[in-house]
Amino acid sequence: FFCIGKKRLKIIGIKQSTFDKMETVYFFLNPNDKVAMRILVSMLILFFTALVAQSQPILVPYEVPVQSSFRGLSVINDKLAWVSGSQGWIGKTTDGGVTWQFAQVPSFEKSDFRSLYAFNADVAVIANAGSPATVLKTSDGGKTWATVYTLDHPDAFMDGIDFWNDTEGIIYGDA
Repeated sequence: FFCIGKKRLKIIGIKQSTFDKMETVYFFLNPNDKVAMRILVSMLILFFTALVAQSQPILVPYEVPVQSSFRGLSVINDKLAWVSGSQGWIGKTTDGGVTWQFAQVPSFEKSDFRSLYAFNADVAVIANAGSPATVLKTSDGGKTWATVYTLDHPDAFMDGIDFWNDTEGIIYGDA
């Protein structure tokens, strides 16, 4: 914690020798001293850059056990995410990507599910690219899927899905 008060800078930090006590260190600083202020700003930039660098996620390759081009992604939180892709495949992780469960949507093995919106571990909506354009919903974690909308126009192409609450959303596309 940094705070500039009447000509002094107070730094509260962890004592390096024990790592279990908070230690207060005072540095007297004239706020009008431009060199000292530049040093302080430089130290703060380095500190926060190091802090941000330490919090970056680590990407780990995952060998997908199915033949699909995954283009739909819906991340619920640090543990739960869904993916959707070609050949009618959907996938879900409940442990932050350590393991995945994949399944092909029955009767849609040739569909390209590029659009996906998941509400939680049980409820998700997918839409395929191409005609007939079909929107499917699951309420049991992807075990079964029900058709909730179909558009037979030959130029139909659904690009994406988004919801702003549990009942209202938008599916957009082009023709």
